[in-house]
Amino acid sequence: MLGFLAGAAAMFAVMYSTQAILPEIGGHYGVTPARAGLTVSALVLAIIPGTWLWGPLSDRIGRRRTLILSSALLVPVSLAVAAAPGFGWLVALRALQGLVMPGLLAGGVLGFLRAMGDFGATLMVAGNIPGRTQTMAMAIYDRVQANDTAGANQLAVILTSIGFGLLFLVIRLRERGSANA
Repeated sequence: MLGFLAGAAAMFAVMYSTQAILPEIGGHYGVTPARAGLTVSALVLAIIPGTWLWGPLSDRIGRRRTLILSSALLVPVSLAVAAAPGFGWLVALRALQGLVMPGLLAGGVLGFLRAMGDFGATLMVAGNIPGRTQTMAMAIYDRVQANDTAGANQLAVILTSIGFGLLFLVIRLRERGSANA
């Protein structure tokens, strides 16, 4: 969830990044600061058709591929914005950024909603009887609800360590298996 929030904050920053420097953009491209405001408007308005594109595409190709594809498209477009040869190009490239950005949110929101659904499913299926059927995720949740952030953080570190340990083990086993093949 922290990654999702950081990504959303970065998107928001990119959306409005030109707003603070509209006079400089106007001076550089020979337009008024008011007209330079099109760099914000074009991006924000392009988000609307972008969501119509990325939402169904995310359903079709999956959350992970949507995030990868939209990220892969957003980077070169953002670099091109920095090198726009004229004001028309700048506005067009900012609009293109707006078309691509919803792909990040489509994948991120779906991932967040799936995580919330998994949490609910864990609660419903495994139950939450402390000491008997309590999962680690539910134990962390209970600690946070009891305002025991130190205990919640300790459990989160344990859970994260187990995850990284298992990931390391799987990678080592795959390397060993490919070396023997």
